[in-house]
Amino acid sequence: MTDTTILAYPPMVTHVTLPEATANITQLLDRVIQGEEIIISQDGQAIAHISPANRDRKPHPPENSPRVPGQYAGKLIIPDDFNAPLPDDILNSFLNPADPQ
Repeated sequence: MTDTTILAYPPMVTHVTLPEATANITQLLDRVIQGEEIIISQDGQAIAHISPANRDRKPHPPENSPRVPGQYAGKLIIPDDFNAPLPDDILNSFLNPADPQ
């Protein structure tokens, strides 16, 4: 798996409560084996993060670490129509969400 693939297709993350995780741990671990990440919460706060054990995977840098300029150079492709106006129906749903058209 290349870094480009990791950026283009991040792993799916599922949030479950502690009681849900306790009741379904086998099924959740099967999903982790398939590459999914599971976050377990209690009282609305994340208490555990279960992710696949993969030795090829780079650990996340500490949250307050400085950014490295250019570390993703050449790994992101921005389409030519990135700044093109949205179609009217989509634009209207942002500007007038209560208006069904």
